[in-house]
Amino acid sequence: MAPLSRVPPAAWSRRSNFDAWEGNLVLTGDPVHGGLRLGGLIDGERAFFGDPLAELVGLDPLGTPEDDPDLMAGCRGIAPGLRTDTAGARARLALYRIYLALVMRVEGAPRGYAPEHTDWLLSWSAGRIEEQLAVLDGLPGLDTPRGPGPGAAAADG
Repeated sequence: MAPLSRVPPAAWSRRSNFDAWEGNLVLTGDPVHGGLRLGGLIDGERAFFGDPLAELVGLDPLGTPEDDPDLMAGCRGIAPGLRTDTAGARARLALYRIYLALVMRVEGAPRGYAPEHTDWLLSWSAGRIEEQLAVLDGLPGLDTPRGPGPGAAAADG
């Protein structure tokens, strides 16, 4: 596995909820444009100030939201320099997936999950960690330069 010192840091930081799945979103009616808009986020115990790529992992902990073109178009509407296609970005996404799998694995005990859910969670998290370690092992050239910031097209993400 590539040494962590070779994983480039994020080009910029921001608040990441890291748990913004649909059950933690508060939607309100938009009186001007109609429809719904984001009114708030709940359950912020996982929130931190850091890499915006971490938010993608929190949006869909079981999947790969960075591969959803519609979602990424929306994200890039807010952060035009957000990139997921570099070795550094892929490495950071894998590390955030490992971190979240560990958090989900540990939080099962205090949350008192049913035995069948606990069994699933332990199996899933072990597989997710192994999968992401393999992603890290397969990433070439992690010595990519950092980009200048969120509005720059050359940002590493």
